[in-house]
Amino acid sequence: MIRPFVRTTVSVAFLGLVLHFVSSASAIAATTNISIVLPPPEPDSVSAEKQEEAWYSHVEAEAKAGRGRAQVPSLVAMIDGSDAHKRELAAQLLSDIGKDANDAVPSLIRHINDPDFFPRLRCIEALGDIGPDAFPAVSDLIKVLNDPDYPIANMAAWALGEIGPKAQQAVPELEATILHRPKDSHYYAMVAVTCRVALAHITRKPDLQVVALISMLSEKDDKKNYSLPALEATRALVELMPASKIALPDIGQELINPNTTSTARAEAAKDLGIFGDPQAIPFLQKAIHDDPEITVRNVAIDAFGKIEGAKVDTAQLYKDSQAKEFAPWWKRWFRFYLWKLSPYI
Repeated sequence: MIRPFVRTTVSVAFLGLVLHFVSSASAIAATTNISIVLPPPEPDSVSAEKQEEAWYSHVEAEAKAGRGRAQVPSLVAMIDGSDAHKRELAAQLLSDIGKDANDAVPSLIRHINDPDFFPRLRCIEALGDIGPDAFPAVSDLIKVLNDPDYPIANMAAWALGEIGPKAQQAVPELEATILHRPKDSHYYAMVAVTCRVALAHITRKPDLQVVALISMLSEKDDKKNYSLPALEATRALVELMPASKIALPDIGQELINPNTTSTARAEAAKDLGIFGDPQAIPFLQKAIHDDPEITVRNVAIDAFGKIEGAKVDTAQLYKDSQAKEFAPWWKRWFRFYLWKLSPYI
């Protein structure tokens, strides 16, 4: 019988050999562009957890290097297995592989209605990442657009948009989902915005959806503070560039609106920087000068530096922004209420 400390030494040595083999295999594959397929770890093997981690890391590296197709059969077998956690991880890896995982589409379709939430969500996400080749899933994705689990419905709408024009049959259902979502729901804005972006990708007519998203910039959510609809619509408008450049003044107003949350204002500032249009400069300048939140001011400064042709000393602006945090309390109080009253002055 091997004594305990010897068993430990043997286990460590074995694990070291396994990890060395994985890293050497990945290095060889990286230099030769050859995909090396490692079998999934045996559940009862020595240090199974470490081997499993090494295997997942290897598959992820292969996916990022564009050599993920060879790993698909092993991942499909895991998705069809009984372990919910492994199904979720396998679906995530198929998402990383993307369009080269198209052979997994039938298995992923079967798990759109997986009994466990996270494997289900990740399988729908993987179908979206596969893209147009996942078009056989369209009818099944349509069925979950009104799922009571809002993240599932939202992911299904996103996946349909990623499939693109091949998901044309989903257009009436996406439009109905927008109309029938209760407007007092916390998640209404998220699902409605995702449906509009999906419609833009499927119909290749983003202009109509841009107009609808602009109207959402002033829409209130259930807390009556403008936050969620404006935040989601602002993010979506950036995704629909360049058609959404007409929304720049509306996003600018969102940035300087005292009735929005700091999160929504910061998102608006960041998105104006992504637009990179000089029309955004007056809005960013006002936010840098007046906004009481240092986070919003600093995001606006960063965005200002990205505007094409803008000549600005961002270092000095950051310094001035920081100094406002250490002003006397009465100055900060006065500045805050002056900013709150600015729309009425």
